[in-house]
Amino acid sequence: MEFGVSYTIGSQPGRPFQAGFAAALEEIQFAEELGMTTVQLSSQHFEENGILPSPFVACSFLAAHTKKIRIGPGILLFPLGYNPIHVAEDGAVFDILSNGRLNFAMGQGFRAEEFAGFGIERKERRPRTREGAEIIRKLWTEDHVNYDGRFWQLSDVTLRPQPLQKPNPPIWISGENEPAVRLAGRVGDGWFADPKQTLAIIRRNAKAFHEEYATAGRDPERAEIGIWREFYVSDTDEKAWEEAGKGMREEFAKYLSWSHLVDDEGNIIPPDRTDLLDDIVRDRFVCGGPEHCIEALKEYKEIGITHFVAHIQFVGMPSELVRKSMRILMEQVAPHV
Repeated sequence: MEFGVSYTIGSQPGRPFQAGFAAALEEIQFAEELGMTTVQLSSQHFEENGILPSPFVACSFLAAHTKKIRIGPGILLFPLGYNPIHVAEDGAVFDILSNGRLNFAMGQGFRAEEFAGFGIERKERRPRTREGAEIIRKLWTEDHVNYDGRFWQLSDVTLRPQPLQKPNPPIWISGENEPAVRLAGRVGDGWFADPKQTLAIIRRNAKAFHEEYATAGRDPERAEIGIWREFYVSDTDEKAWEEAGKGMREEFAKYLSWSHLVDDEGNIIPPDRTDLLDDIVRDRFVCGGPEHCIEALKEYKEIGITHFVAHIQFVGMPSELVRKSMRILMEQVAPHV
């Protein structure tokens, strides 16, 4: 299992976007020094806290200030107006300039206000993602690409320059329900699981991903499952919750208000059930002392997670605590997983 970090960068009380990004850069450089292999930047549009809407721009800045860590959007909300040719071009240039460090993750999006803002029908999100992934892969691996789809038609298109990574930079596709996960197995190199699902759902979806990957005749050696997971490790279980518990709860209160949390069976948890929030947080986050986190991460490894992408920085959390958690993860937890 490889370890990385994920970031949702926006404005926080007392810390505007620019300051937040500067802090994130220093933390990511520290993660690289510790041996973490991946950083994924999330994106949203029209979000009240100004969360990053243009991940490729930000990823390029990170690449210029790092040397080894793999970098990519996590996720690029592809149905929201993106053209697969432009994405393939941006990805290829980024891969070359970063010396082969692109880890590309794309997904369907879910917030109604984002689709309304871009004038895109929400019901189109899955077929747009499928066509986009297929076209991007073709452009990264083939010359003279032809494609006749519902949304895009290509006639004898050859992408130049080509990415440095061969046969292509890995394409992770995010998905929550089984059809979306099977789409990742069919057209992606990996499935990127989001932080909101229970372990029971992740276990079922991992099985579905591998089934679809095998059916598609893909190379099993390239199959990857990454997971973005809220994570915090400290000296003891009690200290971990004391340092990170408030920020973690605020993180999931937002998802609950969006009707974007489900139970083990996939049923939406009503947004007014704030009484369930503490139990949900403790169930779905990895938070505690080193021993607790080792045992929790062993379960993720058993499920088949190949890349654990830890979201450690929560609203109001000082950078020194983020670094402390990164260090304990890589020095006291990772060697046992």
